[in-house]
Amino acid sequence: MKESDEIDPEMRERIFGIRNQLVELCGLFEGSFVVIGGWAIHAHNPRELTLDGDAMVSLETDGTLRDMFEVTPNPRMKKKQFVGKDGFDFDIYVEQQHGLRVPYSRLSALAEKKDGLTVACPEHLLVLKLDAARDRKGSGKGEKDKQDVLSLLALGTPSFKHAGELAAYLTDDDWHDLKSIVSDVNSTEQYLGGNAWSAKTFRATLSSTFGALKKAADTTGDLPSGSSPDPNPGLAKKARSLGERDI
Repeated sequence: MKESDEIDPEMRERIFGIRNQLVELCGLFEGSFVVIGGWAIHAHNPRELTLDGDAMVSLETDGTLRDMFEVTPNPRMKKKQFVGKDGFDFDIYVEQQHGLRVPYSRLSALAEKKDGLTVACPEHLLVLKLDAARDRKGSGKGEKDKQDVLSLLALGTPSFKHAGELAAYLTDDDWHDLKSIVSDVNSTEQYLGGNAWSAKTFRATLSSTFGALKKAADTTGDLPSGSSPDPNPGLAKKARSLGERDI
């Protein structure tokens, strides 16, 4: 759903009801409730509306949320779920318990505040969305993940301030997959509403951004100073074998 689309009033109320409650939760849990997924993408590039209510939280915040709501574990997906006020659904990925590749320590350290939300930085969202696109390849959700990757790259290199994060978390296979998305004719045309001419120019711009990010990552080195790698390096790989991601 694009910002410019004509949306049923009831659906619009639900969409922004979820966002408003995310704003409340970000304010209540200052710095320890970080939005990921659709609303995080929207905060950086306000192109697509979403019903996503996804966040990564600290262990302490998880405990408080369990006091406030009926939080249900989803072991297969390595996440927890709860129904907030007004019946809105939220998914949370808890510090040291989730199967996502970026650990909470890094995600929260580089989170950004945008329009009342605390959101993951573009670098971390790119890593998470690449994983989601790979896990859901060939499905409608997988195509949506690719569109989210394009939305992030469309921000241009100035929005990516932490090249060390890309160096730390992206593998050669990830860069290959990212390049494939950038050069995908169907996905880029879909992103621009079927305009083949504009999509060709868009792909050239994305290719330039891709090259700049790859060069910056290649010259940055290993895991950034002060970072904390996942306590279980095999956790993300195991999670991918158990089921698709939902961010």
